[in-house]
Amino acid sequence: MKNFEKGTTLIEAVVALSLLSLLCVLFIPMYSVVIDEKKTIFQERRAMYLLEKEALLLQQHVSSIETGQTQEKYTWTVSNNKNGVDLCLNWKGDNNRPYEKCLFVLPK
Repeated sequence: MKNFEKGTTLIEAVVALSLLSLLCVLFIPMYSVVIDEKKTIFQERRAMYLLEKEALLLQQHVSSIETGQTQEKYTWTVSNNKNGVDLCLNWKGDNNRPYEKCLFVLPK
């Protein structure tokens, strides 16, 4: 008479849990990096929104932004050229990298 076992052994269960734990240990740090990058993309979108808003105000001659002025976590840089104005925002992203977005504004 043959004895057929059904189910898993303790060693198989321990191996399966070990592999699952290893995968979790590897993927959780990558997930946090993805979350930080997502936050940084949101910060870039916010910077572009602020630049475009300030550009419209500048064309209407009601802008009050000066170089070195801070807004939220962004620092403004304004430089006048003979053809227009360069508006730049600098900030440090959630991923600890420095960022800069600039927009050139022509006078109306």
